[in-house]
Amino acid sequence: MSGGFAPDESLRADLNQLTLANKPLTPNEVDAMRGHQFALAISAAPMHVIFVGCTLLATGLLALPHTSGTAIRLWQGLAAIPALAIIALIIAHHLGRGPKSPTRGIQFLEAAALGEALVFIIPVAFFVPDMPDLQKFALFGLTLLLAAIAAISLARIPVAGTIVAAMLVGATSAAMYFSLPALGFAPSMAAITFGIMLIGIVVNMHWEFISRSYAEIELGRQQQLVAMLLNDYERATSDWLWETDVEGRLTYFSPRLAAIAGKAEADIRGKRFVEFVPQAASIEAWQALANAMTRQVDLPGLMVPYETPEKMLYWHMSARALKSKDGSFLGYRGVGRDMTDKWSADLDARQARESAERANIAKSQFLSVISHEIRTPINAILGFSELLAADTEMKLNPDVRQEYFTTVVNSAKQLQTLVGSILDATRLEKGAIKILEQDVDAAELIEVVVGTFKDQLVKQDLTLMVKLTDGISLLGDIQRINQIVSKLLDNAIKFSPMGGIVHLDIQKGRAGEFILSLRDAGIGLNEYELEKVFEPFAQGDEGHGRRYGGLGLGLPIARNLAQLHGGDITLISTPGTGTEARFVMPPSRVRWPEADQKAASAA
Repeated sequence: MSGGFAPDESLRADLNQLTLANKPLTPNEVDAMRGHQFALAISAAPMHVIFVGCTLLATGLLALPHTSGTAIRLWQGLAAIPALAIIALIIAHHLGRGPKSPTRGIQFLEAAALGEALVFIIPVAFFVPDMPDLQKFALFGLTLLLAAIAAISLARIPVAGTIVAAMLVGATSAAMYFSLPALGFAPSMAAITFGIMLIGIVVNMHWEFISRSYAEIELGRQQQLVAMLLNDYERATSDWLWETDVEGRLTYFSPRLAAIAGKAEADIRGKRFVEFVPQAASIEAWQALANAMTRQVDLPGLMVPYETPEKMLYWHMSARALKSKDGSFLGYRGVGRDMTDKWSADLDARQARESAERANIAKSQFLSVISHEIRTPINAILGFSELLAADTEMKLNPDVRQEYFTTVVNSAKQLQTLVGSILDATRLEKGAIKILEQDVDAAELIEVVVGTFKDQLVKQDLTLMVKLTDGISLLGDIQRINQIVSKLLDNAIKFSPMGGIVHLDIQKGRAGEFILSLRDAGIGLNEYELEKVFEPFAQGDEGHGRRYGGLGLGLPIARNLAQLHGGDITLISTPGTGTEARFVMPPSRVRWPEADQKAASAA
C-alpha cells in the first residue's frame, strides 16, 4: 500500500495537548486530590483516637492523687468530645454518609484537632503545679508523645497536625519552664526543638503527598492523552484498511478483511467489492457504494450487508478519494468496520420503540373501549334511578316502574360483568388465578349455561341447536369452565344475525380430547382478525366492535382459562359465513361414557 495516513485536525489537537502537561490543576483534579487526602487522614484517625483515649486514662491516673476527682472527670468528658466527633466522622464515612465534599471533612478534622489541642493544654497548665516532679515529667512526656502521634496521624492535613503539635508542645514548654525552675531553659528548649521537628515532619510528609499527588495526576493526564491518541488511531484504522486503483479494484486490504469475509486473500485482491460479495448486484446498498465510487468522490460512510454461512454482517464503509498534485483521480483509500452489534442494537431499539408504540395504542384503545362500555350501563343506572327517585308521589304506572327497576338491575349486572372481566384479565396476566380440581358433568354444566342466555336468545330471535352427550365427566374448575362456555356462547349470540341459528355440540377428538363446538352465521373474521381477536381489548374489526360492543376480553380470558386446564380455544372462520369456536380439553381431563370407552378399546 502506497502512502500513509496523515493525522487529521482532531489528532493534531490531541498532540498539541502534550505541551500542556504542567497546566494548573482543574477543579475536578483538586477535588480528587482532596478526596485522597481526606481518605488517608480517615485511615490514620483510628490510631489517633485510640492514643487519645489512652492519654485520657493515663493523665487521669497521674493527676488523680493531686487534683480534684470532679475536675479530672469534667476534663475527661470535655476531652472526649473531639475524639467522639472524629469517631462519628469515621463511622459516617464508612457508611457513605460523611461530608458532602472532602473539603468539609478536612475542615471538620481541623476543627476537632484544634478542640483537642485546647483541651489537652488544661492538664499541663492546671494539674501540674500540685504534682511531684516525677509525675510532672511523666505528664510532660505523655503530652509530647500525644503531640507526636497526633501530628503524624494528621500529617495528611498539615494545618491540623501543625495546630496540635504547636499548641501542645508550646504549652508543655511553658509548663516545664514555670514548674521546673531549677532546670532552667533546657527542658523547654528540648520540647520546642521536638515541636519544630514534628512540624518539619508534618510539612515534609505533606510535601511528599503533594508531590506524589501531582505526579499521579500528571501520569493520569498522560494516560488520558495516550488513550485519546490510541482512540484516534483506532478510529482512523477501524477494523480494516483498503485501497483501490482508478477502476475500483482492490490493490491493498488488511488481512482482517479476508478473515471476516471468509475468503482467501487471492480471491479478493484485484477485484471490486461487488465482484466477491455474494449477490452484491441485487443489493441496493452495495450498488450505492459502487455508484459512489464511479463518481470519484469521498465516501462519507455507507452501511452495507455481508452474508456469511453463519449470519448476516453489517459493514460501515468510508473512504477518501486520492488525487495527484495535478488533481487527477488515483483511487480510494478507506476503512471498514464491522457494525453488526450496533446494527443489532439499533434493531432491538426500533423493535422496543415499536412495541412501546403498540402498547400506547393498546392503552388508548383500552381507555376508549372502557369509556364507551362502562358509560352505557352507568348512564342507564343513573338515568332510571333518578326517574324512580323523582317519583315520590307514585305517579308512574307500576309496570313502567317495574321496567325501570329491571333496567337498573340489568345495567348493574352488565357493569358487574364488565368489571369482573377486567379483574379476571388482570389476574390472569399476573398468574394469580388457580384452578380448583373437581369432577363435573359436561352436559349438566352446558345446560346451566344455556339457561342463563334464554332471554338474550329470545331478544335476538335466535334458535340455539344443542347436541349433547350424557355421561361425559370433565376434571377441572367448574366456575372457570362455566365462564369459558359462557363467553363463547355470548360471542356466538352477539355476532349472529337476527333470526339466525347457533349450533352447540360436543365432539370427541381423535386422541380422545373433549371438543365443545359453537358455530354461528355471523360476520366472520379474516386471517388478520383471527390473530388479533385473542389480544386483550381487540375487537377484530373496529366497526364491528363498536356495533356489537364489548371490551374485547371474552376470547382472551376464555383462552387463558382453557390453557390453565391444559386445553385451548381455536377459531375457524370466513368473512361473511360465520365462525366456529372450539373449546378443547385434553384427554387426561375427560372421562367418556363406558360405551365410548369399550368402543375405543375394541378399536
